[in-house]
Amino acid sequence: MTRILAAVLLLTSGAAFAQEAAKPSLDQACKTTALIADRVVTLRKEGKTRNRAEKLVVSQLTEDAKRYMPAIYMTLDWAYALPEDALNADIKGDWERQCMAAGGQ
Repeated sequence: MTRILAAVLLLTSGAAFAQEAAKPSLDQACKTTALIADRVVTLRKEGKTRNRAEKLVVSQLTEDAKRYMPAIYMTLDWAYALPEDALNADIKGDWERQCMAAGGQ
């Protein structure tokens, strides 16, 4: 859980720095970053390499999600550093709850 909170803080603060002018709502930012984190972890569970996961995630970003590009690399590093037993956690739900609790900071 601490690892998720740390990653949430990095991702949302990095994204906020990159796109200060067009801020999404906290709810939308948390939902979008949770989906990205969940996708990265799913790709790792499927056996994709970090580089392959990066290419897939970046190629699948919606226009709205592109604002989080600067922090995607941190999310990839985080997901590929997780111990195997952490890959079965509710990444999307945990990420979203931690993000909302942190206020997107």
